[in-house]
Amino acid sequence: MQEEQHELTTIKGRRKYIQDAWLYIASASYLGYKEHGRGALLFEFGAEDDEESGLKYMPEGANYGNLEAVKFVETYNPESQVVVIFNLRELGTASGIYHGDPSPPGAVDMLKKGARGKR
Repeated sequence: MQEEQHELTTIKGRRKYIQDAWLYIASASYLGYKEHGRGALLFEFGAEDDEESGLKYMPEGANYGNLEAVKFVETYNPESQVVVIFNLRELGTASGIYHGDPSPPGAVDMLKKGARGKR
């Protein structure tokens, strides 16, 4: 099965990306929140061999490179929402507050249950 490509330069494409990976994004966000406090998930996109590509949790006070994200981190509800920043390289950054089902703590629980069931 071929992995779907998402057009991350558009709001619609970013929403679809978040929706498709919600369980993992919500879980990563909530685990980051529990360990480091409020913050945002940063998605770095680049060449496949780029060491900087990937996902990381950035706690409140970090340099997000996006003033909008600072406001989002101050106001989001970590029990029901996640803040995501997309680093689109030469196009700059885009951020948003996202929510979905299950809630971020529910996503952590679902993934833990799934991991236990595969042992």
